[in-house]
Amino acid sequence: MIFRFLTIILYAKTISRLIFLNPSKGSPVVMNNAAFKSYLRIVGNYMHQMLDRFRSAYNQIKMHIMPQTQANETGLLQRLPTSFKAIEQFSFSLLKIILILFIIIYLFGIYHWINEREVGLVVQPFETNSMGEIDGKTLDGKPFAALLRFDLQNIQEVWNSSISEKGSQKDTSSFSFPTLFIKDEALEYSISDLGDLNLEGSSFSVGSMLLSMKAFSGNRAGTITSSLQRYNSTILAVAILEDRHSPQKKVKIFQAKKILDNNSSTIEQIPDLIDDLAFQISHYFSMQKELKPEYQAQTWQAFKYLTQGRNAYINYVKMNNSNELDHANDLTVEAIKFGTKWKIPYDMLLIMGFSYLERNNYEKASNIFINIYPVDPFNSSLGLGLVYGKQKDFNRSLHELDKATRLNPQSPIAWYNKGVVLNELKKTKEAIKSYDKVIMLNHDQAIMPNSIYVKAWYNKACSFKDLGDRYESNMAHTEATMAYKESIMAYNKTIELAPNHAKAWQNKGVAYYKQHLYNESLQAYNITIDLDPTDADSWFSKGRVLHELNRSDEEIQAYDNAIMLNGSDSYAWLDKGRVLLELGNYPDAFQAYDMAFKLKPELVNGKIWKFIGNKLSNQSSYDLALKAYEYSIKLAPKDADALNRKGNALKCLGNYPEAIKAYGKAIKLNQSRKITAMAWNSTGSILCDQGKYNDAIKAYDKAAKLDPTLKIPKEIKARFCSAKCSEMP
Repeated sequence: MIFRFLTIILYAKTISRLIFLNPSKGSPVVMNNAAFKSYLRIVGNYMHQMLDRFRSAYNQIKMHIMPQTQANETGLLQRLPTSFKAIEQFSFSLLKIILILFIIIYLFGIYHWINEREVGLVVQPFETNSMGEIDGKTLDGKPFAALLRFDLQNIQEVWNSSISEKGSQKDTSSFSFPTLFIKDEALEYSISDLGDLNLEGSSFSVGSMLLSMKAFSGNRAGTITSSLQRYNSTILAVAILEDRHSPQKKVKIFQAKKILDNNSSTIEQIPDLIDDLAFQISHYFSMQKELKPEYQAQTWQAFKYLTQGRNAYINYVKMNNSNELDHANDLTVEAIKFGTKWKIPYDMLLIMGFSYLERNNYEKASNIFINIYPVDPFNSSLGLGLVYGKQKDFNRSLHELDKATRLNPQSPIAWYNKGVVLNELKKTKEAIKSYDKVIMLNHDQAIMPNSIYVKAWYNKACSFKDLGDRYESNMAHTEATMAYKESIMAYNKTIELAPNHAKAWQNKGVAYYKQHLYNESLQAYNITIDLDPTDADSWFSKGRVLHELNRSDEEIQAYDNAIMLNGSDSYAWLDKGRVLLELGNYPDAFQAYDMAFKLKPELVNGKIWKFIGNKLSNQSSYDLALKAYEYSIKLAPKDADALNRKGNALKCLGNYPEAIKAYGKAIKLNQSRKITAMAWNSTGSILCDQGKYNDAIKAYDKAAKLDPTLKIPKEIKARFCSAKCSEMP
């Protein structure tokens, strides 16, 4: 008995939650008539069942405990019905209380529903009766309502999607589209079926009364009622908007029409008509926001084209398709034609101008920036300055950026780009002033590692370093030292703001190196390499610092790492060859110099090659020595000494004909008596070995006349004519 009673209570509580609570929001809403009747029927059935079982149990107990033969128990039997009747009365009272509580909750739900503000728009199915039958079928208005809902939601999504723009400071938040909640049906249809209430012989609709109370409270959602109509060859789409949330409770009518030609299909024209209705409705809601006149679309056509242009630009950002960017540009230009005083299309053009600039399409970018000048002269000048800077026309770029800083002196972007251009024009001191302006304008803002504030500090540091290099080249050592110190302070500030700024660490190492502070420079390069082990330049610079610290083995390893990362680094090959040459490793030095020479011939002059050739000859590496002499002669064709030494290498390699040719060229140049004498002497030695004794004697005689100090055999005989390479002068 008690178990059944508790079951009814729990079941009733569950039903009340399901009926009175909105699952999506957790807030009370009104139940419809069917749900309420079902609820009462369930509760009533359980109440009757409970009472029936209670009476049945009562009768069984009565029959069991009241035998006729026990007269002495008559008093007890007379008292038992009284107890059970009291329990029965108590149970009925409790059920009445529970029912009253449910009614109170129900009334509270109605009160809450009446006073709850319904948001959104209800789009009703289209009325299509006047369209007649098409292809033998009557048009269904529900798909067209679904299309209108889709268009409205799509327009809202286009305007709520953020668009990033690079380079400009334009505030695109000046126009925002209101949020619309689009619904497919109104709840009022189920509420209107709650039924009638009879009172003193008259009846009235409970649902209608509730809807009237809801309407009187001003909390009903707006509705869009639409229809499609056809008059001869004209199709007309009409939408009636009941905007119940506006202060004036406006009713707006929108219409769009199409005139069919002989080749047009009725069905194919309807989506375009519904699109136009969606843009008109959306334009109406956009005009309800309190904005300055220049930020409101003057016509729905302007709103339509700009929305489509914005959607095309969003597709461009997603797909990086230049055709979408061109399409967005064309649509935005159309929007301007329908709303010349609306500023938002010009802002959209500005965004696309920077997109064209990013794609290096300078012609379209500059055209856009020129066209927006009457509306937005600052961003026009800024954009043109960036275009000319990209085209390396720095004087025109500076002219435009000067205008931009005059129009908006508080723009960090304009000052920063002006500093970059001034650096390109070698106007370093003016560039530093521009960067100081950026730092002053941004000093109290939140700093990100890649912010313009950090970039300004870094560029300022680089400018001071360049200034120091210029002073150093002009032998102004004091000024150079001061400039390098300023650059280090600026690099320190950059690193303080962005500790992982590898380039700042690298250039700080350069500034220390310029001041001969090699240990500090090495520390900076080590940190740079820790941050970016793949930076070949840092490995190369570290090698140069290690050279100054006389740490040759580490120096070579640093150059090897630089070469491994960038095999075409001619300077790394050159410096590796230099340190190997100093260490006496001439074959490896030759290989390093050979790579540097092939990559950049002007790095290795003829004297270096001749020096390498001499060292290799001393180590009997005649093949490598020959290549070194050939490189030297290629760079200095009139170097008789190199030609003579080339001949010696060829002689030692047994290539007598080529050796005699090399000696002959050296003799022909006749640059010095000593070199010419050695060439004749070596020629005589080869002729002697070839058995050409008379020619050999003539060569020796000429050598003796030019340099009497040469040791020439007094008696020329075959057995004495074999000259050894070790005896070569």
